[in-house]
Amino acid sequence: MKYPPVTVLTLMYNTNPNYIIEAIQSVQRNNYPNLEHIIMDDCSPDQNPSIAVEKWIKDNNYECRFIRNLVNQGVSKNLNEIIGMAKGKYLFGCCDDVLADDRIMKDVELFEELPDDYAIVCGFSQMIDAESRLLPIMSPNMPVVENDNYFTEL
Repeated sequence: MKYPPVTVLTLMYNTNPNYIIEAIQSVQRNNYPNLEHIIMDDCSPDQNPSIAVEKWIKDNNYECRFIRNLVNQGVSKNLNEIIGMAKGKYLFGCCDDVLADDRIMKDVELFEELPDDYAIVCGFSQMIDAESRLLPIMSPNMPVVENDNYFTEL
């Protein structure tokens, strides 16, 4: 299999650094061979999360691009900026989420098989608590959606 470039987008704003670091570690565990990770702090008033994340990146020699905005721009502008920088054929969002260890590879494999008119792949997610313990599944069955406008039908 060819490994098309993938960009992972991580936005943070006064986010608990433990959550961001855990998210970064989950991206790292994915071990996808053609990955770009862009992490952006949107000028958090509390600089401690950014400092902690930058320290973790340095201490773990994690290859990524870390950007700390000088002015708060909001989610939309940050996403547009990161998307403008992204080199990936595919984009993944991972902010304070934890990705399954094979998520990136499986999603890329799926996208590579789908026709070009597909834009989003959505999978099952499970909630975790503040200590990263899995919470009970509330609704294990996602509805089957046959409509072209998935979000409207849901």
